[in-house]
Amino acid sequence: MKGFLMMQKVLQGITIALVCGLVAGQGYGETAETVLAKAGPSLVAVAAVDGQTGAKHLASGVVVRPHQVLTACSLVIGRSGLEVGKEGRALPATMLVADREKDLCLLAVDGLAAPQVERGGSGTLAMQASVWAVGMRGGVAAVETGVVTQLRGNRPPLIETTLLSTPETVGRGLFDREGRLVGISTLFEDEGQSLYFAAPVEWLDGLRPDNGNGVGKPIHWLKRAMMLEESERWETLRDWSRQWSTALPKEALAWHTLGYSCIVLKDPEGALAAFRHTVQINPADLDGWSNLGYAFTDLNRYPEAIRAYQEVVRINPDDVEGWSNLGMAYGASGDRVEALRAINEVRRLDAGKAAELLDHLQGL
Repeated sequence: MKGFLMMQKVLQGITIALVCGLVAGQGYGETAETVLAKAGPSLVAVAAVDGQTGAKHLASGVVVRPHQVLTACSLVIGRSGLEVGKEGRALPATMLVADREKDLCLLAVDGLAAPQVERGGSGTLAMQASVWAVGMRGGVAAVETGVVTQLRGNRPPLIETTLLSTPETVGRGLFDREGRLVGISTLFEDEGQSLYFAAPVEWLDGLRPDNGNGVGKPIHWLKRAMMLEESERWETLRDWSRQWSTALPKEALAWHTLGYSCIVLKDPEGALAAFRHTVQINPADLDGWSNLGYAFTDLNRYPEAIRAYQEVVRINPDDVEGWSNLGMAYGASGDRVEALRAINEVRRLDAGKAAELLDHLQGL
């Protein structure tokens, strides 16, 4: 399912399970080699020394401007002896900007001859799109193939993938099939839990120094909500979402998250109130209307569910789930004529789905 961004899939489970792997055997070898050849020269190793233990931590970074490297703050904040390695040569690095809310740090590296990466955009990504992570492994650039599983938050989104994630993988670049940078691997830690995702490359142009830990800021609200959802701590997520929507009452995503947690906790009245706020703030929010329709359906309030699903298909006339839900709501309300009309629209888009809905309608 699509988490608190897309409630339509709630009955199909919370986590998208997709298989990913390294380049070998996945049918992406040629593309992976192309991405690595293009992006690899712009990847560097980043090293930092822990001030308490003296241990050296190694991860990756991407050259985004001449003599400037972008990496994850979770690797370098609170650590000393920053170095950037390329082709067997270690160069001292200094901090230019540390934006802890975004977990992105920009380093200055005098004498670094590596070329800057070509930037793309996270707006080109879609669910289940293929992506390639390139990072440093044993002093050389290595590539891994994965799939986008979630696009979280507002545009540009936080990106979740099937790529393997460990503390050593932070700072590596996420690339599209053209070898353009679309994100940077980052880490969020809270209450002993860790969540890995890629920060969108668009954030590079908006980095701001942040001496705190991002608490109370919009991205922190979202990140912790993501973590609570991943761990299925639904009551805590509902409480967190209530705090979020109180602190930022004009943030549609806060209300959407609250509605989602209420649905999971079998609280349709709470979900209804939350999703109403969502579409009031953003009347063009297709997912908000869809989830509002779901909440009305859960309460057997079919006329209102129908109006919500009508908004979905008005916003996107090719939304299969929207037409399907509309047909189901008409069928449940006893209006078989309109239900069949909706199923005809589904047939235009997905004949198999239309046949399933027709069977369901005939069983009512």
